[in-house]
Amino acid sequence: MTDLEIKVLKDVYNLNHIDDLEQLRSAIRARDAQMNALDQMEIRMRIGRKMQEALAASPNDAYTPTSWSLLITALVLAALSTGITVWIFKTDAWLILRIAVGVIAFILFAAACRGVMRVIYRFIKRKDL
Repeated sequence: MTDLEIKVLKDVYNLNHIDDLEQLRSAIRARDAQMNALDQMEIRMRIGRKMQEALAASPNDAYTPTSWSLLITALVLAALSTGITVWIFKTDAWLILRIAVGVIAFILFAAACRGVMRVIYRFIKRKDL
């Protein structure tokens, strides 16, 4: 069992005072033996819901890109945004086209800045070094 699963089980069964894993398992078995089928089903549903809430609140590393990939992506987006901006100023395209492409360039630049800020935040908080 992971620490998250243990925490959820302790919370659902209200067994926060038990620290030993074997004592926790035996206490859970004893509580399950005292319940009828509907109560057991309700407890299982609460465990599932609490696990989903806990996983949504603290995503693991699978959802977080590494810092080096964020920096490379930010560099590519910034270069693309710069190239689009240069094209906007040097072309004689329609004004509406230049405005639409300018909005796209701004969005790409904002995404690049967000990636860099995320890496700076990680560096300050000493995460993912």
